[in-house]
Amino acid sequence: MALFKAVKKPVIRQAASDGSTTSALRPRYSPKTAPCAAACPIGCDVRGAMSALAEGQSLESAWRILTARNPFPVMTGRLCDGPCEAQCHRVAKDGAVSIRAVELSLGEYAIAQDLQFPRPKQLSARVAILGGGYAALSAAYHLARRGYGCTVFGAPDAADPEIRRILCLGVELRPGAPDASFDATIDAVEDASPARAVAWGLSEAESSDARLRGVTFQKPAPRPPVPLDRIKLSWYPAAAPAPGDTVAEARRCMSCGMCMACGNCWMYCSHSGFEKLPNGRRYRLTLDACNGCKKCADECPSGYIDMV
Repeated sequence: MALFKAVKKPVIRQAASDGSTTSALRPRYSPKTAPCAAACPIGCDVRGAMSALAEGQSLESAWRILTARNPFPVMTGRLCDGPCEAQCHRVAKDGAVSIRAVELSLGEYAIAQDLQFPRPKQLSARVAILGGGYAALSAAYHLARRGYGCTVFGAPDAADPEIRRILCLGVELRPGAPDASFDATIDAVEDASPARAVAWGLSEAESSDARLRGVTFQKPAPRPPVPLDRIKLSWYPAAAPAPGDTVAEARRCMSCGMCMACGNCWMYCSHSGFEKLPNGRRYRLTLDACNGCKKCADECPSGYIDMV
């Protein structure tokens, strides 16, 4: 199912290549980092959450995509200064996607529906975390989701529903200081920016997990960001921001650097270089007859196709 436009019959497919330039280059699907995710201190998959909503998936599905990295969408939706929106490529057309409004709406929906995180199989290792702020609770959340027993020595607001959800993973709150029974201790470093505090907790959880498992933690190499000049702004229908309508606002996302099943590559290719797959599975490259004309890359709205 396309995010923004239904795939039409490929009228242009029949006469697209007469007189076209050929080359030795061939198209390649190349996922890129969206500017919103690149700017987010936590690295949330904003594009993935927006695409899920735009494709008709549930609010819960989009919430779970966001909370894979950020357990506090209500807090960040209200308090984050929005670097994601500042870098949104849609600014160049008709205004940035209201990412924080969508994030806040998803977080409030999860609270209203009492959505919970699944509890993993428990590991034997126990981690003490000093502090009661967002950094400490973020570290506890990400370690608990990996199966570690976590005890927070601090004074978080246990009445906050997003914090209660973390405690439901088995995270304990205790006064005082940890004893020698813990396998690791984290002294949380809070930040004036709640989003950066959550990011610090995630990073510390990843490195602590690696230390406890006796391996070297290596962050995956980031994908290259997709520049604005690779986005075909004219292809997207005009749509003013609608922060009060979660799904409508998500549909304004241009899926920068990722396929949205628009069908342009398939429609503009006259050499059967793309196969349309059934049941919404999008397209597959079939390059035996490709002549390297580059129209697929030129007409890809989101900058997903490279010629190599």
